[in-house]
Amino acid sequence: VRISEATRSKEQVFDNGYFRIEPQHREVFNIAVGAEVTQSSQVYSSPYVVVDGQTNGDFNSGEVTHTAGEPAPWIDLRLRDTALITGVRLFNRTDCCPERLSNFWVFVSEKPFPEAARPSDLLSTAGVSAHYVLSALANPTFVAFDTQGQYVRVQLEESEASDPQYLSLAEIQVLAVGNDVPANADLSVSIQA
Repeated sequence: VRISEATRSKEQVFDNGYFRIEPQHREVFNIAVGAEVTQSSQVYSSPYVVVDGQTNGDFNSGEVTHTAGEPAPWIDLRLRDTALITGVRLFNRTDCCPERLSNFWVFVSEKPFPEAARPSDLLSTAGVSAHYVLSALANPTFVAFDTQGQYVRVQLEESEASDPQYLSLAEIQVLAVGNDVPANADLSVSIQA
C-alpha cells in the first residue's frame, strides 16, 4: 500500500546560498491491512473492517466498526511485525456523529496493551508512545509518530460511567516508510494520499 509523501519540485527546494535542502521522495506504506484487531466491545460490524483497506465512513455500508457505550472504549491492532511507525491515519464515521472521535489517545508499543488498561495506565507504562488528539477536525486525521511498534491502540479519554462513549471508525492506517516496512507486510492494496 503506497502513499506518495513528497515529490521533487523547484518550489520545495530551500537554497539560501549557504545551504541547499531538497526533500527526499519517500514511499509510505500502510502496514495495517490484514492486522489482527480487537476492541473493547462489539456492536454491529466486525472490528476487522478498520483494516480492510476501505475508507467508506457511512455506517450503513457495513465498513464502520462500533463499540458499545463505555467509559473509555478502545480498538487495538496487532501488526504482522515490529516496524518504525511514522504515523497513524484515522478515518472517522461520516454519516453522523463525527464529534465522537474527540478527546482520544493513539498509543504505539512493541508489546501488547492490557485489555483493562485506561489511558492513564498506558501513559505510565515504559515503552509506550502516546499522542493525545483533542478533536478530529479533518477526515482522515493524521497522528505523527517516529517510533518502533507492533501494537497500536486508539482509545477515547475516560469519562464517567454515567456518560458512556462510543468509538466508531471506518479505517485505521499505520504508516511506515520504505525500508522500514516489514518483509511480510501486505502491500497489495493501493490507497490515495
